Formats: sequence, structure tokens, C-alpha cells
Amino acid sequence: MLNKHIPDAIFNIASLFSHDKATLDFIQWADSRGTKLPITSVHGSPSVLWHGGRNIENISDVSDTHIDEIFKAWEQVQIGVYLTFSNWHLTPEDLDDEKCNTILTKLSNMSGDNGVIVVSDILTKYVRDNYPTLKIKSSIDKITKESKVGNVDYYKKLLDIYDYVNIHTDDGHNNEVLNSLKNESPRLEIILNEPCVKKCPYRKKEHNMFSKSTHGIVEDVYSSIKCNTYKNIELDPIDPTQYSFFSRQQVESVYNMGYRLFKLQGRTDHWNIYSEMLKFYLVDELFDFYSRLNTIGSNLQNTGAH
Repeated sequence: MLNKHIPDAIFNIASLFSHDKATLDFIQWADSRGTKLPITSVHGSPSVLWHGGRNIENISDVSDTHIDEIFKAWEQVQIGVYLTFSNWHLTPEDLDDEKCNTILTKLSNMSGDNGVIVVSDILTKYVRDNYPTLKIKSSIDKITKESKVGNVDYYKKLLDIYDYVNIHTDDGHNNEVLNSLKNESPRLEIILNEPCVKKCPYRKKEHNMFSKSTHGIVEDVYSSIKCNTYKNIELDPIDPTQYSFFSRQQVESVYNMGYRLFKLQGRTDHWNIYSEMLKFYLVDELFDFYSRLNTIGSNLQNTGAH
């Protein structure tokens, strides 16, 4: 049984090039029992030049054949594909990258609602001009890079440029911002399970590092900030208000404002961890669904599949 408190919510989940097989198995299993899961798109990317965000080590060299297979599998279940081409440091010369253009060509030849998640202005224009069938979504990193958290006018400017816009995780908890933008809610996506703390002072530096890494620029920011373990941020472990992670009650609250598009990150998580997120947000307490997710996780552990 799906989460009855948010019946019209739809989800963009982090399964592309990471949890493909497990997620597809679960979707098909649910379909066989007459339940359509509210997943309308998946996001991710191989570790190619235009990729942004956290790198996934085992997908740095993905063959064209494998890309075709993955894209076809999602197309067959009518779920859109969004590539996380959210690198901050792209140059005009980078737009000639053969691998990235090959992937976009394949994606543009698919049916359905497909697109890219971007930060770079030059990539936005390039995709509009050369791959007009693809939707373009502004990444959360766009707000981070431009230091525009809380700026309603900047969100409205992005909405004039992009088909969809990711709301920064701090603003996802800012009712004043959400109320100001609720008339545009059909094109605004809220991330529910961001691991960063609210107002993280290191987010910009860390995500800048991710983008530089695809260009061969290696920076050891963790030795100074240790953001991934919060060692330099004093937190009360029992105070949930410090974290960006949404409770189910908080999801219901923004849903009742009119927001329907939600994103679940987690490309680098093991399936057993990621499946807990799917359970938490998508389904109610129903043993049959929980049991199936756990079975998929056990099978993946036994086979080494991901």
C-alpha cells in the first residue's frame, strides 16, 4: 500500500547507473500486484566529463552497449531518465566531449520525459540548441554555486530559463520561500533525504571539489572540513531540526502547500540502505512490500550485483 498521506506525489529517485536492476525488479514486482509506484524518473550519470555530484567508482567506464541496455530498460517501464550533468567547471571546449554527446544523443532518441540536470549556463544553452527534445532541470548546486539560498526572485529567474528547478535543501524547510513559490510548484522539486546539515558551511567547497575531480583536479578538502562526518559542526544528535532530512510529517506539510515533485538522492548508498528510503517515503507499513525490498537486497548481496 502506498503512502496514503501524499497520494499524488511523484518521485525522481537516484537509481540510474547505480541501483538500476534492484529498482526495476521492485517496480516490476509491484506492477505484478497491481500497484503502480509513484516513480516517474531516475537520475544519475557515469563519471564522465560533464558529470557533477558524488562520483560512483564502478561506473567510470561504461560501454555504449551498457548505456543502451540501461536506457532501454527504463524506457520500457515508462520512467524518465535525467542525467546529472551538473559540473560547475565546464568550458566551451568541454562541450565537444565525444562520450557526453554520445550519451545525450542516445537519450534524445528515447521516448518519454527525459533530460539533464545542470549547473553550467553554457551547457544549458548547448543542450537547448542541440538536443531540443530534452528537458533541462536546474540542479540544487546552481543555488549553492551562486549563493542564492532563500532568494525567491532568483528562483523565479531560474523558472524562466529551466523546465524544472531543484529547491535548495535549506529552502525546502523554509516555509516563507515555499509559500512565495507555491504557484510554481508543478515545476519545483524538493529533495527529501539530503545528508548535509542545514546551512552547512562546507557544501559549496565540497561540491566545487566534486566538479573539479572530473577534470583531473584533485583537492583534499576533507582533511580540513571533514564535512561528511560533521566533525567540525557541533550537532545535537537527538535534534532533528538541524538536519535536511525530511520526516514524513514534514513531507505532508509541503505536500499540503501544493508541492508534488520530490527527489530522493542516494547513488552512493548500498541498496539495503537506499531501499529503506523508498520504504520510508513511498509505502505504508505493509509487510509484503517491505519483505520484497529486503529480499532484493539479500539477492544483490549474494550475487554481488548492484
